[in-house]
Amino acid sequence: MADRSNRTIGLCNSDKCTGCECCYNICPTNSIVMTFNQYGESFPKINMNTCIQCGKCMKYCHVLCDCEKNESYKCFAAVRKDKNKRENCSSGGISSLLAEKVIGRDGVFYGVVFSRTDGAVYKRITSVEEIHETEGSKYVQASIGNVFNDIKQDLINKLEVLFIGSACQCAGLKMFLNGENICTDKLLLVDFLCHGIVPKSFLDDEIAYLEDKHNFVCDEISFRSNDSKKNYYLSLYNKKRIIYKRKAELQPYFYCFLKSISLRENCLSCKYKNINRVSDITIGDFIGLERNSINDLPSNCNPSLILINTEKGCDVFKKIEGMLYWERNVKEAVKGGPSLRGCVMPDKKRERFRELYIEYGFTYAARKVANKDIVVNYMVYLRYSILRYFKAIIKRLLFRINKNS
Repeated sequence: MADRSNRTIGLCNSDKCTGCECCYNICPTNSIVMTFNQYGESFPKINMNTCIQCGKCMKYCHVLCDCEKNESYKCFAAVRKDKNKRENCSSGGISSLLAEKVIGRDGVFYGVVFSRTDGAVYKRITSVEEIHETEGSKYVQASIGNVFNDIKQDLINKLEVLFIGSACQCAGLKMFLNGENICTDKLLLVDFLCHGIVPKSFLDDEIAYLEDKHNFVCDEISFRSNDSKKNYYLSLYNKKRIIYKRKAELQPYFYCFLKSISLRENCLSCKYKNINRVSDITIGDFIGLERNSINDLPSNCNPSLILINTEKGCDVFKKIEGMLYWERNVKEAVKGGPSLRGCVMPDKKRERFRELYIEYGFTYAARKVANKDIVVNYMVYLRYSILRYFKAIIKRLLFRINKNS
């Protein structure tokens, strides 16, 4: 057991902590609170006045102790058959199908929803009508809160449970349930391929800045969609109407995320970016898919990558209805998927961003480090748009000439 002085400043080194909140949920005396460091990253801290030094928080920390993993042994590209239901999803819409299957058997689904007041938070979902709230990527850290204890109670009550989260959140849940000696036969654990996690306060600050600058109120957000006009755009909505939309490479928050400038420190040394997974099923975009080798793949959609990691995951996958799927080689997924090949190196502007963040906050820091590249990206985008415009005009003129000749 670590000494008391170490435990007052964190359970594991703060630069390795993922903020999974396992220790927060497992503490028998509620002596752990989640706090924030100078970079806005959440991490646990112990109240030594109430701590009984049982050691559970350290014994079941997935950073300090290895979580059980399984090597992916089957790989599929998949899309939901229903085009309308697929359109608002990040990729093939498979996560919604999984949720519908579990809820259809009187189970519960834990997924991430977004609201302007609470940000990205986990929600316990028991009806099919609520599933749409979880659709779409949310490039920010989701708060766990007491969800691990809620899942524990659901499993004690013999309910089927689906949890979808990042690999580190899935690892935290596995370690928590192990520490509580809970049977996980009815738990389906699904992780999504993760580029990295951005502190909650960054997105809060960005939205507040845009609301103030453009004089609107946001109640919904999206980063990804199967609609090409919304895919890789930061889109803000009010009552289902788009009130702000910027391409990823032209938007400071999105730019800093993709360049790994604004990620949590632990994401730069993540131990889950490989083919050994902590979940039953791994889902994500199938980057690098050889689309030409699939004859019946629907056009204008982003196929989901599905990695099968356990027999439980395989059994569930076989019983999913309402999807088209094609078996692929795991090596194809690894070749095209950077999140399966190791951590990406952050942009050299990261250190400058963190210095500016401490002094001036997120919106200033992000724009200071991103604006030069955004201007260059805008000029490239403008040139491309002009060329595409004139090519379309020429194509129409040639068509008319040929038609009249």
